[in-house]
Order: sequence, then C-alpha cells, then structure tokens
Amino acid sequence: MRVSINSCAQASVFATALFCSLLDAKSYQLPQTKQLIGLPSTHIVQQGDYFLSISEIHNVGFLPLIAANPNVDPLLPQLETQITLPTQMILPSTAQVGIVVNLPELRLYYFEPEKSQVHVYPIGIGQKGHRTPVTRSFISQKRKSPDWIVPEPLRKRYLTEKNIVLPPIVPAGPDNPLGSYAMRLGKSEYLIHGTNQRFGIGLSVSSGCIRMFESDIEELFNRVELNTPVRIIDQPVKLLLTEQNTVYLEVHSPLEGSKRQLDIDATLKKLRHILEPAKIDESQLEDIFSQASGLPILLNTSFKNIEL
Repeated sequence: MRVSINSCAQASVFATALFCSLLDAKSYQLPQTKQLIGLPSTHIVQQGDYFLSISEIHNVGFLPLIAANPNVDPLLPQLETQITLPTQMILPSTAQVGIVVNLPELRLYYFEPEKSQVHVYPIGIGQKGHRTPVTRSFISQKRKSPDWIVPEPLRKRYLTEKNIVLPPIVPAGPDNPLGSYAMRLGKSEYLIHGTNQRFGIGLSVSSGCIRMFESDIEELFNRVELNTPVRIIDQPVKLLLTEQNTVYLEVHSPLEGSKRQLDIDATLKKLRHILEPAKIDESQLEDIFSQASGLPILLNTSFKNIEL
C-alpha cells in the first residue's frame, strides 16, 4: 500500500539498520486520583553499554535519558555507573482519552479508560523548522507495509541543499523510512509510523511525523482503532498536587523555537501563585527548572488545605 506524506524522513533513512530487542511499552493502571505513574528505576552500566543501547533495552527516549543523567557521557559511560531511567512520570494535564503526544516529553500516551490503563511509548518528533504541530486530530488511516511517496518539494530540497537524489517512491521494505506500520492524522500528511533506523527515538529529527520503535508501532497499531482521537500538546512543565498535600514538579526542556518557549520567570511566578499557601524551598524550585531533568521531583514544601 502507498502512503503519501509531506516530509516524514531524511535522506539518511535509506541506510538499513537492525534493531536490538526491545521491551514492550510500559503499561500502567490509571490512578484514581494521584496522577503519578511508574516507579523510579536505574540501570547499572555493563561492558558495551551506551545510551542508545540502554534506551532500547528499557524502551525510553534518548534525550530524556541524557536529561536524567547530565553528568554521564552518553557514548562512553563508565562501567558500574548507576543510570537513572525516566520511568516515572506525571500524566499530562489533558483529557485522558485516545492518544496524547506531549512534544517536550518525547512521549506518546495511549489511554484505554475502559481498561483503566495507559500505555506509554518513547517517540521521535519534528526538528526545528519542521516541528510536529500542536493540534487535535484523529486516526483516519492505518496502513501495514506502507510505500513512501517522496514529496516533490523534499526531493528538490535534498537535491539543492545536499546534492542527494531521492527516488519518487520507496517501496515497503528495509529501506523504507516509514517502517512496517503507519497511521495518518486526520486529513493531514502527518503520520505516526515506525522507522528503519535505531537512531531517532527520543530526538527531534524528523520533518514533522512521529516516529516509534518498530515493536512499539506494531503494538500501538494493533491496539488503536480508526477515529481514535489524537491530541498533540506542548507541556514542558507538569505539576501534581496530591491528596496528601504533597507536590511533585516535572520539568522538561522546552522545544527550541516553540511558541511555548519556556519563560522560567513567568512559570515560577505562576507556580508561586498556585502554591501560595505553601512554604516553598525557592532554591530547590529554581534548581528543578535549571536542570530540566524530566523527572518528577517531590518539592520541599509544607502547607494545608490547598484545593486540588
């Protein structure tokens, strides 16, 4: 089957790559009130480990892994180093229905309320200048073994800028950048699809489409039905106030060039207003924003009777 897309791939997609074995996507029971899922976990570096292989083993994104371990060399981590895995997260502040993509997180959530479950997948998204759009849409088309019809503007751009001749059509197979499965968003040319490359999941490297590991897209493809709603959001800061009067804050680096470029001062001011009844550890709050680790951090606060 042929799937025509606007700009889902780069020239390097024609290099064939073999994938390492991946774990299944993380699936969690939807919490009743406390919107914090997963547990903190770690990986001890063994001989031959590097961040790409670790991200594949644990099915987490490459950049989120780097953000959670800023002092570790992603290419040559020292043996026996304890690597923090981004396996705990605050659910995005949006309707928990269908597919939710939070761009700064580089994560896709698929909510199944009838099963009280949410499935979480690492993704690759559009690079600067070709950002995956913030939008509401739905799954309008599902294709197995899609052909890639290379858009004429993309062919011209690669010829002009890189002197690379792209073919008009790339048939399904190991050289196809769309991988084995593709799902279209509404009437647009944006897709959620697989990839023939190991590199790119957990990065902003596509021309707008959403990339997934092959095992993940196959799993999602088989779970999702046509007309499933899709929300793509830009939410770099997530805040959780629990019934136990504790506060978790999760901060991700904002997308470069995003309309929602994070204004740290403005966001801190808003948070201080929300947490007005609390005594906030200001230094901790500023550290969380400056580090942007993408991990939920329990704030050092004390307060009573704050409304959830």
